[in-house]
Amino acid sequence: MNLIQLALIGLFISGVAWADRPICDDLDQATCWPGSRSDVTGVAFSATDANDRLVKIELASRAELKEDISAFIGQPESGYLRDLVRAHLNLNEQTCAQNPTACNQALAEGLYEFMRRGLFPGSPPILQDAHKLENVAAIEENKRYIEFFKRMTVKLRPRLIDPDLENRIKTQMFPMVKCMLLNRINELDIPEDVRGKMVRKISAVEFAGIDCATTPTQNGFLIVPNSFYNRNKNQVQICEGMLYQTTSEFPIVFHIAHEIMHSVDPCNIAADDGSLFKYILNDPAKSIDSQYPVKNLVTCLRGPDALNAKPALPEAEATSFSAKVCSESDQIGEAIGDWMGAEILPRYMNQKYRCPNIPMPKLEPLSPEQFRKGYQNVFAWYCRKNDADQTPEHPSDADRANRVLLTNPMVRTEMSCAGKPKFLYCAGSGTAEADASTSKNPEARK
Repeated sequence: MNLIQLALIGLFISGVAWADRPICDDLDQATCWPGSRSDVTGVAFSATDANDRLVKIELASRAELKEDISAFIGQPESGYLRDLVRAHLNLNEQTCAQNPTACNQALAEGLYEFMRRGLFPGSPPILQDAHKLENVAAIEENKRYIEFFKRMTVKLRPRLIDPDLENRIKTQMFPMVKCMLLNRINELDIPEDVRGKMVRKISAVEFAGIDCATTPTQNGFLIVPNSFYNRNKNQVQICEGMLYQTTSEFPIVFHIAHEIMHSVDPCNIAADDGSLFKYILNDPAKSIDSQYPVKNLVTCLRGPDALNAKPALPEAEATSFSAKVCSESDQIGEAIGDWMGAEILPRYMNQKYRCPNIPMPKLEPLSPEQFRKGYQNVFAWYCRKNDADQTPEHPSDADRANRVLLTNPMVRTEMSCAGKPKFLYCAGSGTAEADASTSKNPEARK
């Protein structure tokens, strides 16, 4: 047997081993299997495929964008910005006066390379001396430049993102997820007076669109997946970068539910001067964690057998959440968002739990294999992050997949996973068996 034959056999064996990894025991590992992955609702693109698409779009758009920049930089209103760019590119003012055509071309080239890093991060550089415009705050924060940058993001967005997907989120997916989340709130063990206030606040949450790349300093938001809840506006944004990385409804629905739940997470439920809910501070009989209105949910998610959501770092100003603010390093706010995302997603895909008053296209029933691909896609883009990108307020990506999503009974049923999960499921029911903060039940780990 020659070396080539041995290598082929080795590749076959490693491929089989990779494909046979037990997804019902380790969803995180299965999430990071290589390649783009299509489920019934859409595609989660691999880093390679996403970057290849970006390079093609940048190349196809380059000439048009340079023409736009040349026209923009030549306008009288752009005179000061033009002087800034010329100075930082070391273009001689007298030379520019003598040969304005060549100067305009150099200015457009330099400013395009500067702007390209924000619009197309990861695409290869064009100019070898592009570092001359590296981190120039005077340009990046120039009002005229910011307005132009916004116009370019509006022009590029339809080339990066399917406009139909954005419309479906606005008119179908977001209203449906919010309605289903309200139904889930009504099922949980919550005091009725607080439940009514939670329902009213969630009902008022608005979808604020996908436009997150509003300034040049938000480098890469056009393609970097993200989503936000704005406490002051009570609004949710699902950023365009998420829709560039995936067209699958699995991650989109999960993150819509996650962000809406932030409106009543352990931090934000006590915002607005406590008009919705107030914690009793320094109560020797009740810890702050145990006071969250969804009975035992916070204490369960803190438990080492469940998500093991970390409290605030010791050096933080607050050791836990208080009546007005959470420490930014406390993981419980993100943990509650993930928990609700895992509650809503399988119900959404099941369809029989959907709200009948919101018209949506009906999906054919999904097979366990189709469900598995969909749940693999929920956190697919996190596989390309570095450890340094992990922020302290988020549980690890592995824990989000395995200790939240994979413990949900409906998720396991849809994926046809036999047996109990490795970690404890937090039901939000207030029952000791489901919501113990530290499980004494040996079955919980089986």
